Amino acid sequence: MAGGVRLFEHPDFEQAMLRAADHFEVSEQFVEKDYYVTEILRVIAAREYKRTLFTVWGAKRHPYSGQAVKT
Repeated sequence: MAGGVRLFEHPDFEQAMLRAADHFEVSEQFVEKDYYVTEILRVIAAREYKRTLFTVWGAKRHPYSGQAVKT
């Protein structure tokens, strides 16, 4: 979060959505929906990454590094 303001709180958020929609030639609603879905996934990943990835899948080692993981 740069400067303490999230993108959706920025005064130019609506304009950014309009410009992105125009650039990609899609509805503004799709751009805005994708932004919020991405934001939700980012928050989940930041808060729940370790528990979700390792506890749910029962992994004892990180899938990429091979290091032991505390669950």
